[in-house]
Amino acid sequence: MVRFVVIGEGRPAKALLDFLVESPGAAVDALVLKDSESNPLAEFARQHDVPVVDVSRFSQEAGRIAAQPGGWLINVNSTVII
Repeated sequence: MVRFVVIGEGRPAKALLDFLVESPGAAVDALVLKDSESNPLAEFARQHDVPVVDVSRFSQEAGRIAAQPGGWLINVNSTVII
């Protein structure tokens, strides 16, 4: 299983999530958003059992996310710098 964490906003992030949630052998461990309460991507992620992390809490969640073996961090159309 190839694991992904996606940081992103808007259509590019939605296109990537569409692809990943339908890809056999891929798992999205988290979607990191600037405003996880009102962002439409949050609802899409939750419908596909993808945990949503607000960027303001990313430092607290990073340890849990990093504990997964292997994986990719993809920043899509976001100004968030990790």
